[in-house]
Formats: sequence, structure tokens, C-alpha cells
Amino acid sequence: ITVERAPLSRRPVVGYRLILEQVERNDIEWRRLLDVRKLHPFRLRDDDDGVATVIPDDARLLLRPLTWPVDDLLKILGPELSLLLQRNGISTTTLVAARRLRVLEYAILPGLRLFVQGVARRTLDPVGEPNNYREAPMVLHIGSEGERRLLLADRPRRELLLTLQSRRLAGALS
Repeated sequence: ITVERAPLSRRPVVGYRLILEQVERNDIEWRRLLDVRKLHPFRLRDDDDGVATVIPDDARLLLRPLTWPVDDLLKILGPELSLLLQRNGISTTTLVAARRLRVLEYAILPGLRLFVQGVARRTLDPVGEPNNYREAPMVLHIGSEGERRLLLADRPRRELLLTLQSRRLAGALS
């Protein structure tokens, strides 16, 4: 399992998404300047002591973000975040000159309680130990398949259902 530091908060994470946005002239809509994701496979333990490996490559993330006003961002701008911005064609001097920016950081923290919905597959575990002499060791992988994308959420079940319902309704209206 790979754990690294999130580029903005510096928290240990197994995955993150960082979004930098600037408000448009109409002061209502946000224009996305940067959208970077880095997600690593991780192990998930369920309530019954079962374990699965989650493959989050193209997962939909319904996580609560940390939101940073740019004034604070510039105070904590470290070398990793500066490098990430430069790699994506955004200079820190542009950030200083720009007005009305916000940064959103979504993070999958080790130990975070998650709701996971995806396609599950059992495969042979080459390093696992069998349960008994007749069964080969198996491992469960959960991920995306075709248009059925993996969903990772950090919300309680009721809130998650309301969020998904409102997004489905909004999509039908647009």
C-alpha cells in the first residue's frame, strides 16, 4: 500500500484530488484551472473482517473537500505544490496576481471509513495462505469495469443517497 503526502494539506493519504478554480466575471461560475488526481490501490477491511483491494484508477470521488482561500494557499505554498503547479503550466506569480481563487483538496486518508461501490472480482492470491487444504488462497479486487465506475464516498448512507438522488435529478433537468 502506497501512502504519500497530499500536496496542499500535507496529510498522509492513499489518494487525492486537487482542484484550483477561479471565479468568472459573472461572479457565479468557477472556471477550473487545474484538476489533478493521484490514487493508489489500497486495502479495505469490512465490518466482518473481510479484506478487499480497491483499485481506484478512475473512481468517482464523493468526498468532503478541504477548501483553501488563496491567501492561505500562498502562505503555505511548499515546494511540492509549487512543482505540481509548474508541471501543469501555472506559475506561482500568476496565483499571486490572480483574484478570487479557491483550492479544493479531496483526500483518502488511511483508516477513513468509506462507502465503496464497484465491480468485484476474486482472483488467486499468489502470496496468500489457503483456508484449508482444498481451497486456494483468494483475494477480492474492487474497481471499475467499462462504464460501471467505482464510487468512493466518505458520507453516511442517508446523506450519500440524498446526494446521489439530487445529482441524478439535476442531470435529468439539464
